[in-house]
Amino acid sequence: KENEVFGAIEENAFMLKKRRDESLMPVNYESYKAYREDIQEQSKKFKDIADVKTGISVVSLQVDQKLLESKGDSILDKKNEKWFEDLSKDVHLSETAKITRDLIRLN
Repeated sequence: KENEVFGAIEENAFMLKKRRDESLMPVNYESYKAYREDIQEQSKKFKDIADVKTGISVVSLQVDQKLLESKGDSILDKKNEKWFEDLSKDVHLSETAKITRDLIRLN
């Protein structure tokens, strides 16, 4: 499953680079409309990449959690929660954690 995700990430990167390097745009309205629809269709393929479930959970260290609790800053708490949510969706971090776990088990 994750190999599919890495493949989709790479394919998306190549598509974005190709689009960035394009220097010609259709001037005919119908051609431009078809061009834009093609781009939107390609983009739909990659929309789900951000919602991949990695199975990892990220939490604060106890010392950091105590510091956050002592400050009582709700904005900082929300930023921290959002950051952890984003980290838990990071396929690269998930793969790194799996590799590290496997290396630990080998030793």
